[in-house]
Amino acid sequence: MSNLLPEECLQEKRAFALPQEILLHTQSVKRDIKEAFYEISSQAINILSQYIVKSSWEEQHLQQIQNGLDQQLQYLKQCLEEEEENEDMNLEMKKYFNRIVMFLEEKKYSHCAWEIVLTEIGRCFYFFQKSIALHRGK
Repeated sequence: MSNLLPEECLQEKRAFALPQEILLHTQSVKRDIKEAFYEISSQAINILSQYIVKSSWEEQHLQQIQNGLDQQLQYLKQCLEEEEENEDMNLEMKKYFNRIVMFLEEKKYSHCAWEIVLTEIGRCFYFFQKSIALHRGK
């Protein structure tokens, strides 16, 4: 699970169209951030649970990521149950992750498909973190 795509995978790279809502939070930001992180984390866990690890290091690393995301999900679930939901944000995030899942299926879960998906999930978390940092700076 590297940050750089192997050269043989570059030709298969695809734009998954990360929802702009993740980058441009202006309305009820605090709630939207929680919802977006919940959706990103739960979808990432679903996708990562399908990943077939090739080494004990990968397995251990993947398990740590999944455990951390699961803990965050439990916490966020409690927070979100008390607040009103933004269905538009959830729908856009679900569509985004559905495009990722469809790509994996289309590529028959190939090594390159997984490399691209893992990079994309990392990119999603990166932009989400940047969005939070921008919001805090306002």
